[in-house]
Amino acid sequence: MLDVDILYRNYSGTIEELLIDFDPDSFRYEYEENEKRNIQLTVFLTNRNSGIYKGLSEEAFLIWRGQIFTIKECNPQQEGTIQFKEIIAQHISFSCADHVQYNLVEQERVYDIWQYLSHGHEGDELGFTIEARGEFPTIPMSSVGRQSLLEYVQTAAEKFGGVFYANNKHLVIYSPAEWYKYNGIDLRYQFNTDTVKLSSNTYNLKTYVKGFGKTKEDGTTVEAIYISPNVNKYGRRKADPITDERFLYSESLQSYLATKILDVPETSIEIVYKGNEPIGENEQLYLVHETLGYESMLNLKRMTLFHPYTNKASEIGFSNRITDMIDIQRQVHRRYNNMNKRLESTRYEMEQVTGIANTALSGDIVGEVT
Repeated sequence: MLDVDILYRNYSGTIEELLIDFDPDSFRYEYEENEKRNIQLTVFLTNRNSGIYKGLSEEAFLIWRGQIFTIKECNPQQEGTIQFKEIIAQHISFSCADHVQYNLVEQERVYDIWQYLSHGHEGDELGFTIEARGEFPTIPMSSVGRQSLLEYVQTAAEKFGGVFYANNKHLVIYSPAEWYKYNGIDLRYQFNTDTVKLSSNTYNLKTYVKGFGKTKEDGTTVEAIYISPNVNKYGRRKADPITDERFLYSESLQSYLATKILDVPETSIEIVYKGNEPIGENEQLYLVHETLGYESMLNLKRMTLFHPYTNKASEIGFSNRITDMIDIQRQVHRRYNNMNKRLESTRYEMEQVTGIANTALSGDIVGEVT
């Protein structure tokens, strides 16, 4: 099957055919890390596809690049004599929301990621399998259960610090080291991208965090506090406590805490990529933007791909959720501070020059009056 081809499969799996007479300009694949993998497109009714067109409905399937997507929205419309359906299909892995673990483990206990996922997967009758790749911390949790397998997977990605990405019904949580790969693609302004949008906010800015490590044999728990140097600028903004039993010493725990809070404005970047190299969901890309004055290795967080026939440039996005763009933020922050320092220096020099000029001018005027 070619990269441009899309297959239709009915709900029972008894019919599978090549999807034809869809509008390539309407096709888009949208990915957002841990949250979204959708395709959407518009299919027109023609004399060639009347059978498939009739079967295009909710819970039928579309297959693209070997991955199965479940149709979740199907909106038939007609304009004059033209009939068409606007379709949104979600990756089949997200249908693990249909399995729910009703049993509840109320007492607090320490879970590794496999124990946590296994509890959510227990009793699954929908054919899902689970896997965790890489190294993850252990996390104390209580009241575990009474939620869907999808909630387990997304919570595991958040709490243990991983990326959820499935191969159809095989659900995998990757550690960042296992997931992100640099394949030599650099993003350089006006070379393979001409649109770069930078935005920032302080909704998640924190300057103070307390952490708890391993409990020792004498019953005491390793504790550490990290206070950001930016507390002088933003005040004491406390983050939620962090618990990680891997740490036996407060010094190493404190160093770890420094990497877990965002002590400068949160930054996101949206880029239109015009290069020829294909970009995957796990891509690391090196961004260089001389005009805005920053460069850094970025982890891809969002992407929108269009149909190859349209020759539209891919849209890719990055976010600095703690580790992803901290270098970018600090570069922007330093650039802002340096600009302010230069402005202050220029203002001071202008005041000095103005003062000298006024003194000289005042002397000249007095001399003329005399």
